[in-house]
Amino acid sequence: MKELFVKENLLAEKRAEDFYTAMILREDADYKRNFSAESAAATIASAEKFIAAAKNILKK
Repeated sequence: MKELFVKENLLAEKRAEDFYTAMILREDADYKRNFSAESAAATIASAEKFIAAAKNILKK
């Protein structure tokens, strides 16, 4: 994602980092049964920002 979108200035590095963090949190929830309401809320908030950024990229 960083090679294709961040380096081309299409996506903020923060959005790519948030996406990676969400993947790690999902893995922890699925395999280690480690999750919290706070991490779920943070993931939803970052996902909404990521979706908005992706829509913006697709418009270009």
